Amino acid sequence: MSAAAPKTSAAPAVATSVQPPVVAPRGREQTVQLATRISPDIAALIDDAAARTGYSKRNVIEQAIQQLWG
Repeated sequence: MSAAAPKTSAAPAVATSVQPPVVAPRGREQTVQLATRISPDIAALIDDAAARTGYSKRNVIEQAIQQLWG
């Protein structure tokens, strides 16, 4: 794997507008196993974001990654 994510003390930015789900061209979607444990507060945050936006948990995570690292 490459270098670890930089550590910051600032709170993550909050999106002011909800982005539409990212749709990969048919047949081009990659599968990445993310067999990792998350803390209960992060799980609750993902659940809340999915409930508020109507997006899947997967899409909530993809949007967060794109916003921070994209």
